[in-house]
Amino acid sequence: MNNIDELIDEAWPKPFTHEGDYIFSANNWIHTVFTVDFDWRMRHTDRERNGHLERITDLLNGVPGAITYEPGDIKLDDDGISLWIFGKKFGMFRGWGTLIGVSAMNLPSDDAKKVQEEFIKRCMNTLIGKAS
Repeated sequence: MNNIDELIDEAWPKPFTHEGDYIFSANNWIHTVFTVDFDWRMRHTDRERNGHLERITDLLNGVPGAITYEPGDIKLDDDGISLWIFGKKFGMFRGWGTLIGVSAMNLPSDDAKKVQEEFIKRCMNTLIGKAS
């Protein structure tokens, strides 16, 4: 496996942007960095959704002054990809298809799992202001 940092940068290059229910990486591939959960979307306003997506995007892009979440306010579900904010499932991290797809990075599943887990760990650390 190549250097994990290089693989993360290839799969999820910065800067990140958000539109609708999604956060995209700079390559704007069909895969997304993050998708808002449908049930959460149906119970909350566009303003609430956009507020979290903008906050997450700013944090992942390293925007100065972006406000981090408190560690108790966000968490990953046991599945390792679903993000919960204030006790409600907000959405999930994406990118598996890009990592294993034949027309994409075509990594073996074991390597792809390590890359995705490391990317999500770094994202979560960034969201709470903890150095990776």
